[in-house]
Amino acid sequence: MHCPSCVALIEETLVRDPRVARVTVDLDHGRASVAFDRGAISVDELCATVTGAGYTATPIASPNPTS
Repeated sequence: MHCPSCVALIEETLVRDPRVARVTVDLDHGRASVAFDRGAISVDELCATVTGAGYTATPIASPNPTS
């Protein structure tokens, strides 16, 4: 991820999925915060979506496992 356009593409790609409630991508830290329905989509599926958009995604520990 190199620029604001990358951020917008990742956010738009993820939020298109109705199982995703909210996405915020931090360009400076290279991280995304994603609020999603854990019963409907997995972290691996979210990472695959980002990978499909041409980027690399690696899960990190969530501070709030219910979001």
